Amino acid sequence: MIRYTLAFYTRWHKYLKALVDETHRHNLQGEPIEEITQTDKAYALEKLKHLKERYNARLKAKKVKPSKETL
Repeated sequence: MIRYTLAFYTRWHKYLKALVDETHRHNLQGEPIEEITQTDKAYALEKLKHLKERYNARLKAKKVKPSKETL
């Protein structure tokens, strides 16, 4: 269950955006514990790009305009 939850959370677009925008990872107490590397940021950007493409493809299939609030 923990593995599933962590996998879900780390694939979530808000988490990926935070990796790109922030400088450090934080523990459960909110303390910075590790710097986010440029490799991690590049990976997150690539994943976000892929998520956005999938999202736009689904909207196109449904013929719905994308919202400014999403991805």
